[in-house]
Amino acid sequence: MNPPTSTPQRTGIRLILLLIIVLLAGLPAAPAQAWGNLYAHPRINHHAFAQFEAAYGQNEKYERSPIDRTLLLRGMGIVVPGSLRVDDEPITLDVAGWIEHGGFSADEPEAYAALRHFYDPLALNDGAPYLTDQVPDSAFPNPQIDARTWAMNHAENPHSWQRALQMYKLAMETPREREANLAYAFRALGETMHLVADMAQPAHVRNDSHVISDPIEAAVTAEIVDAHASGRLDSRFNLRTDSADALFDSVARYTNAYFYSSDTIYNPSDPYTLPRNGEANYDSPSLSAMVYDVQDHTYYAKFDVGKVAMAQWTYSQYMLDLGQVAGSRGYHVPAAFADQQAKVLIPLAIQSNVILINMFFPTFILNLETSLNAAGEVQYGGELVHVIKNDPAWSVEQGGPGEIRYTGPAQLYLIRDGKQRKILDLEFEGGVVREPQVLDVRSVKLQDKDQLVLEILAGGRVIRSAELQLSGPQITALNPDHGLPNTQVTISGRNFGPDQGRSRVAFAGEAAEVVVWSDSEIVARVPEKMRNGLVIVTVEGMASNGVFFTLDGQPTEVIVATPDSGSPRLCFAVEPYQPPGPWLIPSMNGPGIGWACIVDDQLFAGDVPVHTSCAPPDDVKIFPSLVADFDGVNTISDRWGSITGTYTPDGITLTIRYDETPGICPGGVDTVVFRY
Repeated sequence: MNPPTSTPQRTGIRLILLLIIVLLAGLPAAPAQAWGNLYAHPRINHHAFAQFEAAYGQNEKYERSPIDRTLLLRGMGIVVPGSLRVDDEPITLDVAGWIEHGGFSADEPEAYAALRHFYDPLALNDGAPYLTDQVPDSAFPNPQIDARTWAMNHAENPHSWQRALQMYKLAMETPREREANLAYAFRALGETMHLVADMAQPAHVRNDSHVISDPIEAAVTAEIVDAHASGRLDSRFNLRTDSADALFDSVARYTNAYFYSSDTIYNPSDPYTLPRNGEANYDSPSLSAMVYDVQDHTYYAKFDVGKVAMAQWTYSQYMLDLGQVAGSRGYHVPAAFADQQAKVLIPLAIQSNVILINMFFPTFILNLETSLNAAGEVQYGGELVHVIKNDPAWSVEQGGPGEIRYTGPAQLYLIRDGKQRKILDLEFEGGVVREPQVLDVRSVKLQDKDQLVLEILAGGRVIRSAELQLSGPQITALNPDHGLPNTQVTISGRNFGPDQGRSRVAFAGEAAEVVVWSDSEIVARVPEKMRNGLVIVTVEGMASNGVFFTLDGQPTEVIVATPDSGSPRLCFAVEPYQPPGPWLIPSMNGPGIGWACIVDDQLFAGDVPVHTSCAPPDDVKIFPSLVADFDGVNTISDRWGSITGTYTPDGITLTIRYDETPGICPGGVDTVVFRY
């Protein structure tokens, strides 16, 4: 049996149904706090932050700088919601609380915010990505601002993504109003997360103003959010990106490609199944690609979670949303489908925001440094390094505010017999200790087994240095502190021992060749395969403090060109790029996920089912389809023909061929240049 077709002969049925709607109009309306800012959005933000902590809590980035869950911040928030006007008032919340508050405040005042929360990634309506489906003679003029621009960097949005980063940097660098500025930053992050979650709501990405209300949006309650918060992310969505803007666009494109809103159902094979709002037709999803169930008059689409109800014949006996029927043609999306669709859309909203939170928090390394003053006394200082190469969203190139240089207090702690006590206050300025301090030996008598650790409480983080073992090796300086592989570096310090023996030097975890070794000075060569990181001397199993070394000659710029296809950011992603990688490329011509890692003049690449890291030589040997040295070779390729590489003295060019993924990646050929 074929699905019924809407025809003009059904006018009588429409009139009867319209009469029923009129008779029911006097009944009290059901609560509409769904996918809204009072309940659902704060819960989405709540689950995103909880999953972020679970996913990244043990990550190297947060190992020595976890989130400070005890921190309370007093800032300006919204207490009473309103349609036309709201007032900010002082409130006190923790980090998670401010992020959840942003899920609420992003929609306030409602009448003003509502028109700025739509983004059509295909821009089918005269090239406009903003909402054009508006009620004629509306009391609220169309601002012609799309949600993507509003969320990322619009000048009129006081809580945009760009503003969140700016206020976080201000809070880290300026002691004045630090608490209020940090609260502001976390609220702005939460408001950006709200807008990302809106991109997982079909009406918001398909130019559907849903003035009366969208049945799916109206039916997704906080309880439904909780029920599906830990659900499986559909494999057709690629979360890997280093750009908040690209992440925002990817979520919108996925939802646009695979879901209908009730007013935008279109079937090219049926001239009567047209968008009810009279706007442009979206070719995807397609009813003809779905399975039609003659029993419940419903079209089902297949997702990783199973089949999901997508659209129902409007005049079926199972129709649940009479209020959505008047004037409709053919099919609608009843509220009864909300729970099924939420199995796909809620994990999309939450897990996208998990990635966004990780982009927001900077990568910090805190170094405890010791040196001798003119009197020969040991003095203690330090440096807080923002490893901005790991945080592309903070780069000026992506519109970020740039590197953070912390100004504010720090504390030096003594650890003895498992107990910790503060022994020194230090003051940072511009990322380094302003004046290194000497311990008062009358009040603090250090012992050989004691450890020292430097700590900064800032940015909603507890940032700690590596523990310094007093009886163990201590590094005081590197000369130089940057260079190319094979550069000789002089490591100054003490307690290295008279000769090397079984002791070792490591640059970012890679063992270094030692040229000279003495108790106070080591000369070592920078390893061939390494990345930016800490230099650590280990003597008799006891590690020194770490001092940061920057590797020169790494690709300093990633240039993306698109000779044959659309935006490559939709098709592959550069993780926060720090050689050796990984650099992952999904949807390849090969049998799995393509990947490439560049180390000096070497390219490691392959097509593998799973590849989550790249630390030559061990990891890349697991599934290599290409391991080649560019020395003397200008062009190489993998055995599948998915990746070809060309080496020049100026950098490495990779050409990637990948298959089409509907709604995500158009397929084709892209070129990426890693320029030295």
